[in-house]
Amino acid sequence: MNSTIKFLFTLVVCTLFLTTACKKDDPVGGGSDMFSAKIDGDTFERTGFEAYATESIVDPEYSIYGTNIIEESDPDKQLTVYITLPDDKGEGTFDMDEDVFAYVVDGAGNAWATIVDGGSGVVTIDEFKDGEGVKGSFSFTAKSFTDDSEREVTDGEFDVDWQ
Repeated sequence: MNSTIKFLFTLVVCTLFLTTACKKDDPVGGGSDMFSAKIDGDTFERTGFEAYATESIVDPEYSIYGTNIIEESDPDKQLTVYITLPDDKGEGTFDMDEDVFAYVVDGAGNAWATIVDGGSGVVTIDEFKDGEGVKGSFSFTAKSFTDDSEREVTDGEFDVDWQ
């Protein structure tokens, strides 16, 4: 009986150790992967695998994404929003220009970007851990590549893991 109690105690301790030792840390800001903004006044919120950061394999830059192309059937509402910054841009506030830029792309392939004449914006990186996650805020005006339309993106926030 004594050896059974020792065995169960050891099993419980090992189980507790393994479950706490293998626990994944929260994203940089302590939230769950999220990317949100208002696009032309409409709420855009993505969480989980639809909100993430990734490093370019071609250029020395990284991008922060929010996308709803999977859950939305209307191509006009299938939106991907992303912000791209050079690798040397960690924490700080950055005006959008040819090096720091943002896009809105819909499901039909229409694109609006801050790099088009008349586009502008700002992104603030509050927390940055290369290869782990990034947290911050943004707002921008993106102009169309093909016509005079624009997308106004305000109240943007993100707290995402690296993918």
